[in-house]
Amino acid sequence: MDIITIQKCKVTQIGMTFDPGLSYEEWSNIGQQLQIMHKSIGFWIGDWLNFGERKYGEKYTQAIEENGLDYGTLRNYNWVTSQIELSRRRDNVSFSSHSEVASLEPKQQNKLLDKAEKENLTSREVRELVKELKKLPTPPLPEGRYQVIYADPCWPYNERKDEKNLYGNANYHYPTMSIEELKKLPIKELKTGNSVLFMWVATNFLEESFELLKEWNMEYKSQMIWHKYGGQGGIGWYCWGDHEILLIATSGSFLPDKLFSSVYQSPRERHSKKPDYYYEMIETIYPKCKYLEMFARNENKRTSWTYWGNEAKT
Repeated sequence: MDIITIQKCKVTQIGMTFDPGLSYEEWSNIGQQLQIMHKSIGFWIGDWLNFGERKYGEKYTQAIEENGLDYGTLRNYNWVTSQIELSRRRDNVSFSSHSEVASLEPKQQNKLLDKAEKENLTSREVRELVKELKKLPTPPLPEGRYQVIYADPCWPYNERKDEKNLYGNANYHYPTMSIEELKKLPIKELKTGNSVLFMWVATNFLEESFELLKEWNMEYKSQMIWHKYGGQGGIGWYCWGDHEILLIATSGSFLPDKLFSSVYQSPRERHSKKPDYYYEMIETIYPKCKYLEMFARNENKRTSWTYWGNEAKT
């Protein structure tokens, strides 16, 4: 691992000046050190952010605001370095390539980073390899009918082109579906006559969410809000996204056994991850039911549930 030492020059915010007695070898060495700095700054800032977040809590947020750095870029630096610990990073692989593999499991990350280092791949080539890995076959739908369905659809966000903010791309984390594809899901064949649907809705797809409910023969009843705190705020174009919406819809008559507050507050989770609180709440207000989660992630392990999704493990 290269160590940076720059001598016989003065560095300021707007430039560098050099000792008149600088030799060619010393001048060349400075260039090599600058190259290391250029390719390493993302890692450095990301590690700095992660350390501050762990150690200083709210003061960390204050430091970010005072530094005035672009939040989307910082969030990407933070995400990449938190997903790929120092011991697994490759000296000869760019930060951009590390960014491309950050959403993968560690074994897959290592495999692609090894390949990128050995074959001197560009970040664009690494991105294509990641896309191929994520082209998972759609699993067969579960059998039977369910009284409770919990869904977090893979809404079709437009892909952001800024490579410094890959974290904000839904496609960077999982395959998405069009609204028409979502409408065609056979929810009508999976629910019982009297059933309930809890569906997470991205704020910019709120209008389309009611189209889905209509297509699935579900009637909107109410909604809950998850207030996410910590950090500067979520991705957004008109305001920071500090909340998410959980719609409640029913087929037939299916009132809950007890009521919970419509608002729940907890720290932000990683991209698209929802609090475990909602599983526990659903099991409490609708006890002893058949539960199905659509678009499930691989961390789900609740034995009383059935899971469906490209990453689901039952």
